[in-house]
Amino acid sequence: MRRGLLWVGFLALGLVLIDYATGFLVRLSGDPLAPRTNPLTFLSLSFCLAATLHQRPLRVACRGERALWGLAMLTAALFSVSDSLSAWVFGPEYLGETDWKTTLAVCCLAMSQLVRSQNKDLGLAFAALSLIVPSIAINGYLLGVEQFFGEMSVATTLILLPLALANLLRFSRHRLIAPILRQSPGGQILRLQILIWSVVVMVSPLTLRMELTSASGFYPFLQTLENGLVLAGMLYVGNRWIDLHDRQHRTKRALLSDLARDPLTVAGTRKAAVDAFLQMRSGRKIGLVLLDIDHFKSVNDTHGHSAGDRLLCALVRRLRQELRITDILARWGGEEFLIMVRVNDENALQDMAERLRKAVHDIAIVPGGAHFMTASFGAVLVDPGANPNLKDCIAAADNALYQAKAAGRDTVVMASLDGGLWQVPEARHRASAARQ
Repeated sequence: MRRGLLWVGFLALGLVLIDYATGFLVRLSGDPLAPRTNPLTFLSLSFCLAATLHQRPLRVACRGERALWGLAMLTAALFSVSDSLSAWVFGPEYLGETDWKTTLAVCCLAMSQLVRSQNKDLGLAFAALSLIVPSIAINGYLLGVEQFFGEMSVATTLILLPLALANLLRFSRHRLIAPILRQSPGGQILRLQILIWSVVVMVSPLTLRMELTSASGFYPFLQTLENGLVLAGMLYVGNRWIDLHDRQHRTKRALLSDLARDPLTVAGTRKAAVDAFLQMRSGRKIGLVLLDIDHFKSVNDTHGHSAGDRLLCALVRRLRQELRITDILARWGGEEFLIMVRVNDENALQDMAERLRKAVHDIAIVPGGAHFMTASFGAVLVDPGANPNLKDCIAAADNALYQAKAAGRDTVVMASLDGGLWQVPEARHRASAARQ
């Protein structure tokens, strides 16, 4: 979009050069006193276009860009002698003198970019003012107010408008501009509002022109100010709507996150595990592993609930180091956790559960202490093709976990499906692994 605006500016510059050679704008308007772009104005706007073209996204103005903006302002300061200069260059042919409005627009353009890195609000104000000045001129032409023709040529206006818009886009991250450019429902509504407003602004002067046969030269300014206030009101309402929409969206995401994540351990919740199981009921077999921390109540009783909370969080962190990113880890209740993985057979599931059992031994019950955590595991292998019921699968894994506890804890027990019924073998005792 910004590149397209710059192309419009360059095409308008080419139009000025053609007018210098042929004077076709005067013949087109039928008014021998219709303004043409003064040579000094042409030079100043050329510096502005070069500086805008020299800009780099998301960077402050470099030395070359600042020099070009400085030259543009210096040339604009000489606009007071533009009448004499045009007479010297073009002889008796009248070009008119460039007045303070073009000077104001050029200086605001330059200042908007020179102060942008120090004060974004001030820079945006300068950029908006540089857009208002040519907008008033366009309004004057559309309304047919003769007094306004002597203030800014059509070509100058056609250069300043895309220049001002292109430099306004440099503030795309500003809190007032960002919502308009955002790819969201709110941003789309704001852009639609601006489009409707632009159509009304362009059509209403053409309608009023038939009635304003003797309008004051001050009217274009008033009408532009009125349109600007309407646009500001539309943007304010749109921005407020976007703010409320975003706040609602953030609240919704936070609520969904609370439903999907355990607030203490940041593991998945029971609801998240159920949803994940329903999504996994196709493809390879599913391994369900239910684990329970051994002697967790004694940890709370001896060291306090804060130590128990620390132990739960440490367990989740350690398990995540052993699991794949696609595996599901959820807090099923209290100190009980459910793990769901894709595996090929029971041997692979048992190997994975044994690896997790040994990994738990790395967690010290008290930081720097000599006693380490152990956990008991109950595991089942589920075939998605059999349309399994999660409640039955969890019950089988829980029975296997109970057998692991009865066998002395720190043990993995596998339950298997036989004739449509889950069978839990007698678990052999496994003493807690001694740390070296």
